[in-house]
Amino acid sequence: MPRQRTGVGKIIDVTVGAEVVSIDRATFVALLNNSVVHSLVAYTKTLDRGHIAFRDLVELCRKAEVPYPLLFAPRSVVEEQLAAKTEKLLAGVSKSQYSMAARGGRVRWSV
Repeated sequence: MPRQRTGVGKIIDVTVGAEVVSIDRATFVALLNNSVVHSLVAYTKTLDRGHIAFRDLVELCRKAEVPYPLLFAPRSVVEEQLAAKTEKLLAGVSKSQYSMAARGGRVRWSV
């Protein structure tokens, strides 16, 4: 599981040319932390510094297979999307237990 990072505040500033727009840090983390981008420099620097260029944000989202407009959506919409994705991923899997190999060990996850 990726380690949780602490950053500057509760928002992340996104620069688009000379303009700055803010996104919710919790939304950014919820959408990208459990994806393949969690260990990329652009992701970790964004969490540490509290800002990212729009083009870098779009690139992170593309690599994570997350639609970037979702980062600007209300938290309730993001939570609904994450729940729907989890439901699709676990479709057909036993609700009582899900297990997988992780870094040489075995992880059990009860749903």
